[in-house]
Amino acid sequence: MTARRTARTKAAAAIALTATLAAGLAACTDGTVYDSYKPLGEWERADTASFRIPPAGATGTYATDVNIRTNGNYPFMALTIIVDRTVMATDTALADAATTRSDTIDCRLADEKGSSTGSGLSNFQHTFRLPDTELRRGDSMVVSIRHNMMRETLPGIEDVGIRLTRK
Repeated sequence: MTARRTARTKAAAAIALTATLAAGLAACTDGTVYDSYKPLGEWERADTASFRIPPAGATGTYATDVNIRTNGNYPFMALTIIVDRTVMATDTALADAATTRSDTIDCRLADEKGSSTGSGLSNFQHTFRLPDTELRRGDSMVVSIRHNMMRETLPGIEDVGIRLTRK
């Protein structure tokens, strides 16, 4: 009877451990299929941050976030950027088809008092959601970001990034 109870206890413990690991792994996967940054330090008007997103693994709706990391040297409360997203279709009926969507985004980086609206202590992370993109399996995308400010050189912009998440 004791050996049988010990076997049941071990089996129950193994099942509990497996369930815990599976739940932990599921919690870590938020649908992100691409997440990358380009370091800048200073952002020149002529500098375009480009991201080549590999072919989609599944057909669906994808959310695109622009991530901007700033430091205390950024002199403005906002940043205007232009984001071009070019989707290259791999469907044989649409061979060599590419569609481009441009969005102009006014990124609020500080409140009326000048305090950062991002998260962080000395460097600040700001995230701005773009309209959703529909991708088919095998479609790839190029995202290009440039600033549209009057000043040629913008200090305090550490990094610009893109995160693509399947919804």
